[in-house]
Amino acid sequence: MMQYKIGNSPIHKILKHRRRKSSNSLYRQDISSFEGSEIYNQADAAGFIRLYGLPMRVRAMLEKGI
Repeated sequence: MMQYKIGNSPIHKILKHRRRKSSNSLYRQDISSFEGSEIYNQADAAGFIRLYGLPMRVRAMLEKGI
């Protein structure tokens, strides 16, 4: 970790990472991004957010007695 200082006060902490390669890696650059991909459709996000929030909406309804 590198630390930059002005006087005695640290202002930034930066972690440096080295690149690693593995023939057994599970990471693939071509499918890791949501941009320009045929795998993921951005329009799906709205449905996911609505579904993910369903338990909170149901609990709020129960608390209000609806």
